[in-house]
Amino acid sequence: MKNLSETWLNPQNLLYASSITPCKENTNSGLSEGTIVKEEMIHLLNPCTSVADLFRQAYSEYNRYNFSTPGQIILETEDPFPLIYPSKEEDIDNWKKLYRYTYELKLPAAKQQLRYKIMQQDLARYFDIEAAVEKENWNHLC
Repeated sequence: MKNLSETWLNPQNLLYASSITPCKENTNSGLSEGTIVKEEMIHLLNPCTSVADLFRQAYSEYNRYNFSTPGQIILETEDPFPLIYPSKEEDIDNWKKLYRYTYELKLPAAKQQLRYKIMQQDLARYFDIEAAVEKENWNHLC
């Protein structure tokens, strides 16, 4: 039986892996949210992203649903500062060092339809945040 650390260090041996890491500038540079299918594996990568944006991406399922309009995401927390980009310019550099994360998922292409469900579960487990999609009917004035 192979040593587990050998398996982890050799990506060709992985059948499934997900990770949440602090943002490291210039790591995975040039890559953004998306899914790459290569050699029967999918690779989902969301580099250097706020917690709120990671959840938005997980629940929007790569543009299947649109949560980019203001007011569509409601944060029910006493302190949203760690979750979203700060509005004060003087806070941005320090915030970026402390509160941006990279999410990465690799799994067999046959399980591609589960990638966002897995991402949702990973984020909820790590950040201990409960998230849900609620549909509301809006009456529009014409």
